[in-house]
Amino acid sequence: MVLVSTHSIDLAAPVNWANPLNIGLEAWWLVMPGNCKGGVWVDITKHGHDGVLTNMNPASDWVGTNRPGGWGAIEFDRTDDAIVIPAPPAPGSIDMQGWKGLTVTAWVNWTAAGTAEHCVFSNWTAGGAPARVLFRLEPDPDIMELFLTCTGGGPSLTVSDLIIPRDTWTHLALIYDTSNGLRALMNGELSTNTAAALGTLQTTISETLHIGNTPHTTSDDYGGELDDVRVWSRGLSPDEVRQLYFDSMGG
Repeated sequence: MVLVSTHSIDLAAPVNWANPLNIGLEAWWLVMPGNCKGGVWVDITKHGHDGVLTNMNPASDWVGTNRPGGWGAIEFDRTDDAIVIPAPPAPGSIDMQGWKGLTVTAWVNWTAAGTAEHCVFSNWTAGGAPARVLFRLEPDPDIMELFLTCTGGGPSLTVSDLIIPRDTWTHLALIYDTSNGLRALMNGELSTNTAAALGTLQTTISETLHIGNTPHTTSDDYGGELDDVRVWSRGLSPDEVRQLYFDSMGG
């Protein structure tokens, strides 16, 4: 795979920690030169949250891409593919317990095959315990579904006003904070659908974190390509997400 991009990232120091957008950035998985290391998707923040390709073929699942500003992507087969990050308290895990905010962003290019959901990002526990974080796409009518578990309950959001195009690169964002609740954006556009804040994140059970499916089931397997998945321990503002969307296209 030849990686070519118009991206403005400095390959020697990909995270600009002086940029206010990166305050609270916990993990960033980006397909870029030197970062597609066989069976591992390296976290370029250097926080060590590297993801292991599971049920995947490193020889074929790192692919080229026509994503604006992108070098490449990782392809999921809608069967059992996943990128797995260890469960807390293991080294490399992401412990979200007590976070007052959360942002998850990703570029998606989904096939929408079948009728079951396509999971982008989740640490839903094995055995079907309540979702801690669940970020997925639902075919027909092609919308986002977002779930969290917080100290005051489980805010959930069905984003019915943003229709996610199939077979097209699209930037999606989940943002949550204890002041503004749970919100979503697509290509910088803020959904009118929201869910009220219900306290800080509650993740007392140790869960692996999956990109591309949920830990407890294969019915939500993602089909298509993903790239540029990021996690913050704060809720970005809609304006920050719009700036991120613009920047990630090489603007």
